[in-house]
Amino acid sequence: MDQFKIIEGRGFAGGALLVFDKIDSTNSWALANLADCGNGDVILAVEQTAGRGRFQREWFSSSGRSLTVSLVLKQFKPELASNLTQVAVIAMGGVLMRHNIFCNYKWPNDLLASSGKIAGILAELDSIADTIVLGIGLNVNLTVGDLAWLELIQPATSMQIESGNQHDPMQILDEFLCEFDTMLNLTNTSGLSAVLEKWRASDALSGKSVEVTTPSSLLRGRYMGLSDDGSMLILDEDEVVQEIRAGDVASVLA
Repeated sequence: MDQFKIIEGRGFAGGALLVFDKIDSTNSWALANLADCGNGDVILAVEQTAGRGRFQREWFSSSGRSLTVSLVLKQFKPELASNLTQVAVIAMGGVLMRHNIFCNYKWPNDLLASSGKIAGILAELDSIADTIVLGIGLNVNLTVGDLAWLELIQPATSMQIESGNQHDPMQILDEFLCEFDTMLNLTNTSGLSAVLEKWRASDALSGKSVEVTTPSSLLRGRYMGLSDDGSMLILDEDEVVQEIRAGDVASVLA
Protein backbone atom coordinates (compact mmCIF):
# COMPACT_ATOMS: atom_id res chain seq x y z
CA MET A 1 0.00 0.00 0.00
CA ASP A 2 1.22 3.51 -0.80
CA GLN A 3 2.35 5.37 2.32
CA PHE A 4 1.59 9.07 2.60
CA LYS A 5 1.07 11.83 5.13
CA ILE A 6 -2.20 13.77 5.19
CA ILE A 7 -2.24 17.46 6.11
CA GLU A 8 -5.85 18.56 6.43
CA GLY A 9 -6.79 21.94 5.00
CA ARG A 10 -3.44 22.46 3.27
CA GLY A 11 -4.72 21.66 -0.22
CA PHE A 12 -6.88 23.79 -2.49
CA ALA A 13 -10.17 25.34 -1.34
CA GLY A 14 -10.06 23.52 2.00
CA GLY A 15 -8.91 20.20 0.58
CA ALA A 16 -6.20 18.04 2.08
CA LEU A 17 -2.54 17.77 1.11
CA LEU A 18 -1.35 14.19 0.65
CA VAL A 19 2.44 13.96 0.75
CA PHE A 20 4.25 10.95 -0.69
CA ASP A 21 7.97 10.58 -0.13
CA LYS A 22 8.16 8.59 -3.37
CA ILE A 23 5.56 7.66 -5.98
CA ASP A 24 5.48 6.74 -9.64
CA SER A 25 3.00 9.43 -10.77
CA THR A 26 0.79 11.78 -8.77
CA ASN A 27 -1.76 11.95 -11.60
CA SER A 28 -1.91 8.16 -11.90
CA TRP A 29 -2.43 7.78 -8.16
CA ALA A 30 -5.13 10.46 -8.07
CA LEU A 31 -7.04 8.95 -10.99
CA ALA A 32 -6.87 5.48 -9.42
CA ASN A 33 -8.12 6.76 -6.06
CA LEU A 34 -10.72 9.36 -6.97
CA ALA A 35 -13.34 7.76 -4.74
CA ASP A 36 -11.12 8.53 -1.74
CA CYS A 37 -10.22 12.06 -2.85
CA GLY A 38 -12.18 15.19 -2.10
CA ASN A 39 -12.51 18.35 -4.12
CA GLY A 40 -9.34 20.38 -3.75
CA ASP A 41 -7.15 17.55 -2.52
CA VAL A 42 -3.55 17.96 -3.62
CA ILE A 43 -1.23 14.99 -4.09
CA LEU A 44 2.44 15.89 -3.74
CA ALA A 45 5.43 13.71 -4.55
CA VAL A 46 8.74 14.56 -2.90
CA GLU A 47 10.21 12.22 -5.51
CA GLN A 48 8.36 11.06 -8.61
CA THR A 49 9.76 8.17 -10.63
CA ALA A 50 7.40 7.81 -13.59
CA GLY A 51 5.64 11.12 -14.03
CA ARG A 52 4.24 11.97 -17.41
CA GLY A 53 3.27 14.92 -19.50
CA ARG A 54 1.13 15.09 -22.59
CA PHE A 55 1.32 12.09 -24.93
CA GLN A 56 3.01 10.05 -22.15
CA ARG A 57 6.20 12.12 -22.18
CA GLU A 58 8.22 11.52 -19.03
CA TRP A 59 8.55 14.10 -16.28
CA PHE A 60 10.99 13.24 -13.50
CA SER A 61 11.37 15.00 -10.18
CA SER A 62 13.81 14.68 -7.32
CA SER A 63 13.68 15.65 -3.68
CA GLY A 64 13.73 19.40 -3.04
CA ARG A 65 14.48 20.23 -6.66
CA SER A 66 11.06 20.03 -8.29
CA LEU A 67 7.44 20.68 -7.48
CA THR A 68 5.33 17.75 -8.63
CA VAL A 69 1.68 17.82 -7.60
CA SER A 70 -1.78 16.83 -8.78
CA LEU A 71 -4.87 18.85 -7.96
CA VAL A 72 -8.23 17.08 -7.80
CA LEU A 73 -11.14 19.21 -9.03
CA LYS A 74 -14.64 17.85 -8.56
CA GLN A 75 -16.42 21.20 -8.60
CA PHE A 76 -16.03 23.24 -11.78
CA LYS A 77 -18.17 24.78 -14.48
CA PRO A 78 -18.52 22.16 -17.23
CA GLU A 79 -18.18 24.80 -19.95
CA LEU A 80 -14.76 25.73 -18.58
CA ALA A 81 -13.45 22.17 -18.16
CA SER A 82 -11.22 22.34 -21.22
CA ASN A 83 -9.76 25.69 -20.12
CA LEU A 84 -8.59 24.73 -16.64
CA THR A 85 -5.14 23.99 -18.02
CA GLN A 86 -4.88 27.55 -19.32
CA VAL A 87 -6.08 28.96 -16.00
CA ALA A 88 -3.39 26.94 -14.21
CA VAL A 89 -0.69 28.02 -16.68
CA ILE A 90 -1.50 31.70 -16.15
CA ALA A 91 -1.61 31.18 -12.37
CA MET A 92 1.85 29.61 -12.40
CA GLY A 93 3.09 32.42 -14.62
CA GLY A 94 1.90 34.91 -12.01
CA VAL A 95 3.79 33.08 -9.28
CA LEU A 96 7.00 33.01 -11.29
CA MET A 97 6.66 36.70 -12.13
CA ARG A 98 6.67 37.53 -8.43
CA HIS A 99 10.06 35.82 -8.27
CA ASN A 100 11.30 37.92 -11.21
CA ILE A 101 11.04 35.02 -13.65
CA PHE A 102 9.17 36.02 -16.77
CA CYS A 103 7.58 33.37 -18.95
CA ASN A 104 5.96 32.99 -22.32
CA TYR A 105 3.09 30.58 -22.76
CA LYS A 106 3.15 27.84 -25.36
CA TRP A 107 -0.22 26.37 -26.27
CA PRO A 108 -1.64 24.26 -24.83
CA ASN A 109 0.17 23.80 -21.52
CA ASP A 110 3.81 24.91 -21.29
CA LEU A 111 5.61 27.78 -19.57
CA LEU A 112 8.86 28.83 -21.22
CA ALA A 113 11.44 31.00 -19.46
CA SER A 114 14.48 32.54 -21.15
CA SER A 115 16.54 29.33 -21.11
CA GLY A 116 13.80 26.80 -21.86
CA LYS A 117 10.74 25.04 -20.48
CA ILE A 118 10.31 25.60 -16.78
CA ALA A 119 6.86 24.12 -16.13
CA GLY A 120 4.03 22.17 -17.68
CA ILE A 121 0.44 21.33 -16.81
CA LEU A 122 -1.35 18.06 -17.61
CA ALA A 123 -5.15 17.92 -17.28
CA GLU A 124 -6.85 14.52 -17.27
CA LEU A 125 -10.60 14.01 -17.15
CA ASP A 126 -12.42 11.10 -15.58
CA SER A 127 -15.82 11.48 -17.22
CA ILE A 128 -17.44 8.81 -15.04
CA ALA A 129 -16.42 10.53 -11.83
CA ASP A 130 -16.89 13.97 -13.43
CA THR A 131 -13.50 14.95 -12.09
CA ILE A 132 -10.46 16.70 -13.55
CA VAL A 133 -6.97 16.05 -12.23
CA LEU A 134 -4.48 18.81 -12.93
CA GLY A 135 -0.89 17.63 -12.86
CA ILE A 136 1.62 20.41 -12.28
CA GLY A 137 5.34 19.99 -12.84
CA LEU A 138 7.71 22.86 -12.05
CA ASN A 139 11.50 22.78 -12.09
CA VAL A 140 12.45 24.58 -8.88
CA ASN A 141 16.05 23.98 -7.77
CA LEU A 142 17.41 21.89 -10.63
CA THR A 143 20.88 22.94 -11.76
CA VAL A 144 22.40 22.98 -15.23
CA GLY A 145 24.24 19.81 -14.21
CA ASP A 146 21.01 18.11 -13.15
CA LEU A 147 19.45 18.80 -16.53
CA ALA A 148 22.50 17.83 -18.56
CA TRP A 149 22.11 14.07 -18.08
CA LEU A 150 18.40 13.98 -18.94
CA GLU A 151 17.40 13.11 -22.49
CA LEU A 152 15.18 16.11 -23.09
CA ILE A 153 13.19 16.77 -26.26
CA GLN A 154 13.49 20.52 -25.71
CA PRO A 155 15.70 22.88 -23.66
CA ALA A 156 14.72 23.09 -20.00
CA THR A 157 15.46 25.41 -17.13
CA SER A 158 14.50 25.96 -13.49
CA MET A 159 13.69 28.70 -11.03
CA GLN A 160 17.20 28.43 -9.60
CA ILE A 161 18.85 28.72 -13.01
CA GLU A 162 16.70 31.67 -14.00
CA SER A 163 16.91 33.60 -10.71
CA GLY A 164 20.24 32.49 -9.29
CA ASN A 165 18.52 31.63 -6.02
CA GLN A 166 17.13 28.51 -4.39
CA HIS A 167 13.42 28.37 -3.62
CA ASP A 168 11.22 26.47 -1.18
CA PRO A 169 8.94 24.14 -3.20
CA MET A 170 6.28 24.18 -0.47
CA GLN A 171 6.16 27.97 -0.48
CA ILE A 172 5.81 27.91 -4.26
CA LEU A 173 2.93 25.42 -3.93
CA ASP A 174 1.12 27.71 -1.48
CA GLU A 175 1.62 30.67 -3.81
CA PHE A 176 0.35 28.68 -6.78
CA LEU A 177 -2.80 27.47 -5.01
CA CYS A 178 -3.58 31.04 -3.96
CA GLU A 179 -3.01 32.40 -7.46
CA PHE A 180 -5.01 29.56 -9.04
CA ASP A 181 -7.89 30.28 -6.68
CA THR A 182 -7.83 33.94 -7.73
CA MET A 183 -7.70 33.18 -11.45
CA LEU A 184 -10.35 30.46 -11.23
CA ASN A 185 -12.76 32.71 -9.34
CA LEU A 186 -12.18 35.47 -11.90
CA THR A 187 -12.81 33.04 -14.75
CA ASN A 188 -15.94 31.67 -13.11
CA THR A 189 -17.42 35.12 -12.69
CA SER A 190 -16.13 36.98 -15.75
CA GLY A 191 -15.22 34.34 -18.31
CA LEU A 192 -11.89 33.68 -20.02
CA SER A 193 -11.06 37.25 -21.02
CA ALA A 194 -8.48 37.88 -18.26
CA VAL A 195 -6.74 34.56 -18.87
CA LEU A 196 -6.64 35.09 -22.63
CA GLU A 197 -5.41 38.67 -22.27
CA LYS A 198 -2.43 37.51 -20.21
CA TRP A 199 -1.74 34.60 -22.57
CA ARG A 200 -1.85 36.76 -25.70
CA ALA A 201 0.51 39.30 -24.15
CA SER A 202 3.17 36.60 -23.64
CA ASP A 203 2.40 34.09 -26.39
CA ALA A 204 5.48 32.02 -27.24
CA LEU A 205 4.07 31.09 -30.66
CA SER A 206 3.17 34.57 -31.86
CA GLY A 207 4.22 35.03 -35.49
CA LYS A 208 5.48 31.44 -35.81
CA SER A 209 4.81 28.69 -38.29
CA VAL A 210 3.95 25.47 -36.48
CA GLU A 211 3.31 21.79 -36.96
CA VAL A 212 0.43 20.58 -34.81
CA THR A 213 -0.69 17.05 -34.06
CA THR A 214 -4.39 16.58 -33.33
CA PRO A 215 -6.26 13.39 -32.41
CA SER A 216 -7.00 12.87 -36.11
CA SER A 217 -4.38 14.66 -38.18
CA LEU A 218 -1.12 16.56 -38.56
CA LEU A 219 -1.49 20.23 -39.54
CA ARG A 220 1.08 22.78 -40.67
CA GLY A 221 0.50 26.47 -40.91
CA ARG A 222 0.92 29.96 -39.53
CA TYR A 223 -0.09 30.43 -35.90
CA MET A 224 -2.86 33.02 -35.68
CA GLY A 225 -3.34 33.17 -31.93
CA LEU A 226 -6.14 31.97 -29.67
CA SER A 227 -9.87 32.13 -30.25
CA ASP A 228 -12.17 33.49 -27.58
CA ASP A 229 -12.70 29.99 -26.19
CA GLY A 230 -8.94 29.32 -25.91
CA SER A 231 -8.62 27.18 -29.03
CA MET A 232 -5.57 27.49 -31.26
CA LEU A 233 -6.03 29.14 -34.64
CA ILE A 234 -3.76 28.30 -37.57
CA LEU A 235 -3.82 29.38 -41.17
CA ASP A 236 -3.15 26.10 -42.96
CA GLU A 237 -1.32 25.45 -46.22
CA ASP A 238 -4.60 25.94 -48.14
CA GLU A 239 -5.07 29.39 -46.58
CA VAL A 240 -7.95 28.14 -44.44
CA VAL A 241 -8.12 29.08 -40.76
CA GLN A 242 -8.34 25.92 -38.65
CA GLU A 243 -9.55 25.99 -35.04
CA ILE A 244 -7.85 23.36 -32.91
CA ARG A 245 -9.44 22.50 -29.61
CA ALA A 246 -7.19 19.56 -28.67
CA GLY A 247 -3.69 18.89 -29.90
CA ASP A 248 -0.01 19.47 -29.35
CA VAL A 249 2.60 21.63 -31.04
CA ALA A 250 4.96 19.04 -32.53
CA SER A 251 7.42 21.64 -33.76
CA VAL A 252 7.90 25.34 -34.31
CA LEU A 253 9.03 25.80 -37.89
CA ALA A 254 10.01 29.48 -37.94
